Amino acid sequence: MNMDIDELLLSCASTDDAFWVLEENGLSLMRYSSDLIRTAESRGSELFTNNFLPTAMQESGEFLLIWQKDGAAYILDKFGNLRWEFPANASYYAINSPNLYILKDEIFTVYSLTTHRETSVQLPLNNFKDLIISKNHFYFLQKDLIFHFILK
Repeated sequence: MNMDIDELLLSCASTDDAFWVLEENGLSLMRYSSDLIRTAESRGSELFTNNFLPTAMQESGEFLLIWQKDGAAYILDKFGNLRWEFPANASYYAINSPNLYILKDEIFTVYSLTTHRETSVQLPLNNFKDLIISKNHFYFLQKDLIFHFILK
């Protein structure tokens, strides 16, 4: 089956064994079902600001996060409609619905997408090279070691 995808830039899993793809040319965003049927489509020119080059894409609950390292982040709904733009120029974003995690200038913030309140959180490590968040699991790369913490 031909899915009419040009050059794939990013992809991520979605609910119900579906998946999202983001094309490089024009930043077209599409969601496909497990049967490879296109269930949602959005044009990047209508969603994102100029010069936006996404680094990562992640779905959690009813939200899809697309972000650029040291750039903006966009939250979309499960139909590919833009809900919020975060022009924070943060070095890292992650989503664990209903929370958006933002790391900027070594300040870690949890932003609630339901209440629109921010809370700054003290991280357990400083001077780390990289951070990965998956659900409530936090992985820090510091020198040649990986540290794992669970948010409770």
